[in-house]
Amino acid sequence: MIPATPDDPNDDDPDGTGETGIYGADAAVGISLYPNPVAANLSISVPQNAHLEVYNATCKWIYSTEVNPGISMLNTSSYEAGIYFVKVVTNEGASCLRFFKS
Repeated sequence: MIPATPDDPNDDDPDGTGETGIYGADAAVGISLYPNPVAANLSISVPQNAHLEVYNATCKWIYSTEVNPGISMLNTSSYEAGIYFVKVVTNEGASCLRFFKS
């Protein structure tokens, strides 16, 4: 088996930390999403100003906003059940985290 590379979208542990996207955390840049799965309000914790973009499983853009450092809430009550992705862009770079809407 060939090891996955950091750019491999099928790799659940691209940085080799043992944490996967299902937990909704990118420890390298201090970003986290919880609870996961989410029923209504998703908490998004970022260490600095960030631009957030939400995409569904088919990569269709759903929502975007600017957030300040700390915890922001994303109301997902109108989202259909399924897999979603949050792209977080900061001065440090970009991260993409996965969450499940129940």
